[in-house]
Amino acid sequence: MSIVASGVTKKYGSIQALKGVTLEVKRGSIFGLIGPNGAGKTTFFSLVLGYIQPTTGSLQVLGVAPRDLHRLPGKVGALPQDADLPPTVTIDAALKFFARISNVPSSDIAADIDRVLDIVDLRQWRKAKLRQLSHGMKKRVGLAQALLGKPDLVVLDEPTAGLDPKHAHELIEMISRLRGETTVLISSHNLTELEGLCDHAAILAKGELVRSGTMKEILRSDAEVHIFLGDGPVVEVLLPNVKMSYDEAQRRITVRIDGEGIDRITTDVLRMIIDNGGTVREVHRGQSLLSTYLEISKA
Repeated sequence: MSIVASGVTKKYGSIQALKGVTLEVKRGSIFGLIGPNGAGKTTFFSLVLGYIQPTTGSLQVLGVAPRDLHRLPGKVGALPQDADLPPTVTIDAALKFFARISNVPSSDIAADIDRVLDIVDLRQWRKAKLRQLSHGMKKRVGLAQALLGKPDLVVLDEPTAGLDPKHAHELIEMISRLRGETTVLISSHNLTELEGLCDHAAILAKGELVRSGTMKEILRSDAEVHIFLGDGPVVEVLLPNVKMSYDEAQRRITVRIDGEGIDRITTDVLRMIIDNGGTVREVHRGQSLLSTYLEISKA
């Protein structure tokens, strides 16, 4: 495991930012940390990076306590949410500085900078000063510095914040290519991004861990299916012991079960629709991450 948290709490005076959080982050996974402002995400990131210490509980990062991460130089990369870069230096100069403090051997710095610039598609901009870059390009430079030295763990706090949809998508695609090569711990308020990117996730609310696991487990993909009807007639489908609802605006039938058998039941529903003259446009399995999050938030 890259991260193992056991009963982690963090207090700031009378304010308890984290309340007994227990979770594990597998090596090589892309792990999403989800929650509203004030849920404790940034506090957890700060604990992982060793910026602060837990009040109670234990936390291991790459096999050591975060306060001992100095014993593993270059093994953890980070892109804080509000990270800023010196405006008057070039990309190349900034990355050389970050490479040195990331423990990249001097003989390897040039090649490693080429590597990370290729990942973020900025090699042709290496001589540009940072003040000349757009917000999206600065985010790419931030990701590049976090990847210097091929760290075992990369922590990304809201990496797409402030980006337009096109550039946010491009950055998420770059992050997705890290899967299996390094562990990524990432937060974002764009739940659609995380749903497509992460293989594991945890949802925090008011400092408490309310759900964690694989994305499949979180979205309850073995218990819910959405069937979007085509232009044919709306067919009433009734099956015993199966909960179904219909959204007229989206022409969507939602099928829910509490046990096993979702594949068989879905097949039965589709057959009934088609046999009665209906058509099916799309079939989606599982809740969306947004609907899951909203459901948990109401609890």
